[in-house]
Amino acid sequence: MSLYCSILGPLQVLVDGHDAVIGARKQRLLLALLLCRANAVVPAAELIDALWGETPPRTARKNLQVYVSALRKLTGGRIGFHGWGYRFSAARRARPAALQGIGQSGTRRDPRREAGDGRRAAR
Repeated sequence: MSLYCSILGPLQVLVDGHDAVIGARKQRLLLALLLCRANAVVPAAELIDALWGETPPRTARKNLQVYVSALRKLTGGRIGFHGWGYRFSAARRARPAALQGIGQSGTRRDPRREAGDGRRAAR
């Protein structure tokens, strides 16, 4: 199963090259939140706050589990529970061309600075 997810612009998920149907608005938001922090565990409490705000329903944790279960099926099991939160496992190599040259801080990298300025070395 091939999976392509895009969060730049509208959320888009392709499974084996076809548009995937993602259910409710909160389920789409949950997937976007996990994709934004791919390969990191996002605490369940943080996800509940993001989905429902300051006054979540008393069924929020169960609803979160239902959303995750549906997304697991959609993504081929790429979402896992890790003690206190959920993690979306993404391939490290899958970095959109639009993000090439952008460092972890979100600022553009200067290849001259990283490699050393050749003009200085030539003097």
